Amino acid sequence: MWRNRLGSRRLSGSNPGTAKVVRVSLAGLIIFPLFLGYLGTVAVSTEYWPSLLKPNNCVEETNVSTLLPMTALFAVRAQIEPVASRRRPGIPEPPPPPPDRFVLVDIGRLQLTLYKNGRPAIRYPIAAGRAGDPSPIGEWQIRNKFHAGGPYGTRWNGMNVPWGIFGIHGTNNPGSIGSYASGGCIRMYNQHQEALYPEIPVGTLVKMVGRDLQLYPRPSYHPGMAGQPIVLVQYQLRKLGFFPHVANARFDAVMEQEVRVLQTFYGLQEDGIIGPDVKTIAQIP
Repeated sequence: MWRNRLGSRRLSGSNPGTAKVVRVSLAGLIIFPLFLGYLGTVAVSTEYWPSLLKPNNCVEETNVSTLLPMTALFAVRAQIEPVASRRRPGIPEPPPPPPDRFVLVDIGRLQLTLYKNGRPAIRYPIAAGRAGDPSPIGEWQIRNKFHAGGPYGTRWNGMNVPWGIFGIHGTNNPGSIGSYASGGCIRMYNQHQEALYPEIPVGTLVKMVGRDLQLYPRPSYHPGMAGQPIVLVQYQLRKLGFFPHVANARFDAVMEQEVRVLQTFYGLQEDGIIGPDVKTIAQIP
């Protein structure tokens, strides 16, 4: 007879069936951790274990004995670690894909395109902001809608631009379509606006592009700011892989967190403010 490791139960060697069970159990105790180690190897090869990632995104060689204690810790860490810290900074990441239905306004071409199922469905000619009152570049959402009148034609779709009041609407001056004649809004023929109106409910994404953004240099950008300059800052952060969000011209808590991630990655003071060092890294005026 012999005593198991815990000494809590005697097992008789006279019973062959029991001995087989014991051997199988011991084999399981050896094989199961090795299986967990294999799972740990797979887990470590993902971006959820950034501490083991080399700059070239290759995983360091790690033996099984090292991986065994990691397996349980990985499961906990994957649940509690902030998403921002799991991203691999410095590697450009594309912005989140637009929804299946969105609007693309190209100021340079004076054209509005409605996308359905991720593909262009129909295009309309537009009028955009004149030189002194440019249309806002950025990524907005429809925030209010109503039947209009007068200079706004028959329909109004307001956007959540943080400065001024801007919308996509009809017009009582159809001759202005195809030119830069508005105060910043997007004008359309009334019949086109009436066809578009039911297709873009509140919350629809509106991407406005086609105009270069030129900013006057400033010493810093900080949380709480809003305006056209912030869109360019967000574009620059996105190029570096630190802002996979909509460029909404708001230096809000989400953007502040992204700036802090960048500062940590480059070994800068983590204050969430875009100062000279961050501006140099991101090539921000």
